[in-house]
Amino acid sequence: MHRVLVRQISHAHRKRQSSVKLKNALENHAFLSYIECVGSGNPYSIDTESRDSFIHFTVTGKRVNREVALSYWQEIIDECDRSNCSKILLDHNFEEMISMNEMLEVIGPVGDMLKGKIMAFYDRFGHYDIPEAGKMILRSQNVKMQIFHDLDEAEKWLEAN
Repeated sequence: MHRVLVRQISHAHRKRQSSVKLKNALENHAFLSYIECVGSGNPYSIDTESRDSFIHFTVTGKRVNREVALSYWQEIIDECDRSNCSKILLDHNFEEMISMNEMLEVIGPVGDMLKGKIMAFYDRFGHYDIPEAGKMILRSQNVKMQIFHDLDEAEKWLEAN
């Protein structure tokens, strides 16, 4: 596997992103995208946007499986550790959700990674059944997590917690 660090402007199209914030973000290199290259294909990409109190991760790909989930979670946790940030907004942008069996295989390691962190989850494709099951398991492991159907509500919740 090769890791390629690509700087790019993400979320600039968002209506509430002012030109001053965008200029500051560019100057501070606040927008980064980590692209995991496996063989000849890219199974996912991660766009990272540092906010005042949390980091917004947009993970994009075709399908989530066990390996993809563990890989992107490790990248997210590594970035949180580097940035000394304990609040995560996961903006999930996969066409196909991980299967229930695969989720049950990764939830233990993911729960261990999320210890001491607060996570808000949003899915752009409306896949919520499997994440709801994962939320119940994570909460039983004392991981503070909430699932949102609205990205703005997820951001407000993270800012308040």
